[in-house]
Amino acid sequence: MTTAERTNDILQGADGSLSSDELIHERDNVFKSIEYHCIFHYTNAELYYLDEESTQAMESADEVIETDKGTAYAFN
Repeated sequence: MTTAERTNDILQGADGSLSSDELIHERDNVFKSIEYHCIFHYTNAELYYLDEESTQAMESADEVIETDKGTAYAFN
Protein backbone atom coordinates (compact mmCIF):
# COMPACT_ATOMS: atom_id res chain seq x y z
CA MET A 1 0.00 0.00 0.00
CA THR A 2 1.43 3.39 -0.96
CA THR A 3 1.77 6.36 1.36
CA ALA A 4 -0.98 8.22 -0.53
CA GLU A 5 -3.35 5.25 -0.16
CA ARG A 6 -2.61 5.02 3.57
CA THR A 7 -3.15 8.78 3.98
CA ASN A 8 -6.50 8.65 2.18
CA ASP A 9 -7.60 5.61 4.19
CA ILE A 10 -6.81 7.35 7.50
CA LEU A 11 -8.55 10.57 6.48
CA GLN A 12 -11.69 8.74 5.33
CA GLY A 13 -11.82 6.69 8.53
CA ALA A 14 -11.32 9.75 10.73
CA ASP A 15 -14.60 11.30 9.48
CA GLY A 16 -13.21 14.82 9.46
CA SER A 17 -11.40 14.72 12.81
CA LEU A 18 -8.10 14.91 10.89
CA SER A 19 -7.32 17.08 7.88
CA SER A 20 -4.84 16.40 5.10
CA ASP A 21 -2.97 19.58 6.07
CA GLU A 22 -2.13 18.27 9.54
CA LEU A 23 -1.37 14.61 8.71
CA ILE A 24 2.39 14.18 8.20
CA HIS A 25 4.04 11.00 6.94
CA GLU A 26 6.96 9.97 9.16
CA ARG A 27 8.07 6.61 7.71
CA ASP A 28 6.53 3.40 6.36
CA ASN A 29 3.11 3.13 8.08
CA VAL A 30 3.75 5.82 10.72
CA PHE A 31 2.22 9.29 10.63
CA LYS A 32 1.81 12.21 13.02
CA SER A 33 -0.53 15.16 13.31
CA ILE A 34 -1.05 18.22 15.47
CA GLU A 35 -3.19 16.25 17.93
CA TYR A 36 -1.33 12.90 17.84
CA HIS A 37 2.43 12.42 18.02
CA CYS A 38 2.24 8.93 16.53
CA ILE A 39 -0.35 7.29 14.27
CA PHE A 40 0.23 3.70 13.15
CA HIS A 41 -1.74 2.50 10.12
CA TYR A 42 -2.08 -1.24 9.58
CA THR A 43 -3.93 -2.89 6.73
CA ASN A 44 -6.12 -5.88 7.54
CA ALA A 45 -3.40 -8.19 6.18
CA GLU A 46 -0.74 -6.56 8.39
CA LEU A 47 -2.98 -6.82 11.45
CA TYR A 48 -3.34 -10.55 10.85
CA TYR A 49 0.40 -11.04 11.39
CA LEU A 50 0.77 -8.92 14.55
CA ASP A 51 1.57 -10.93 17.65
CA GLU A 52 -0.58 -10.78 20.82
CA GLU A 53 1.71 -8.30 22.60
CA SER A 54 1.74 -5.87 19.65
CA THR A 55 -2.03 -6.14 19.27
CA GLN A 56 -2.55 -5.31 22.96
CA ALA A 57 -0.19 -2.34 22.68
CA MET A 58 -2.08 -1.00 19.67
CA GLU A 59 -5.44 -1.44 21.43
CA SER A 60 -4.21 0.87 24.21
CA ALA A 61 -4.14 3.78 21.73
CA ASP A 62 -5.85 7.05 22.61
CA GLU A 63 -7.98 6.73 19.48
CA VAL A 64 -8.62 3.70 17.29
CA ILE A 65 -9.74 4.68 13.79
CA GLU A 66 -11.41 1.89 11.81
CA THR A 67 -10.79 2.41 8.09
CA ASP A 68 -11.94 0.68 4.90
CA LYS A 69 -8.62 -1.11 4.43
CA GLY A 70 -7.45 -1.56 8.02
CA THR A 71 -7.08 0.30 11.30
CA ALA A 72 -5.17 3.37 12.48
CA TYR A 73 -4.00 3.66 16.09
CA ALA A 74 -3.38 7.21 17.32
CA PHE A 75 -1.32 8.01 20.41
CA ASN A 76 -1.11 11.41 22.13
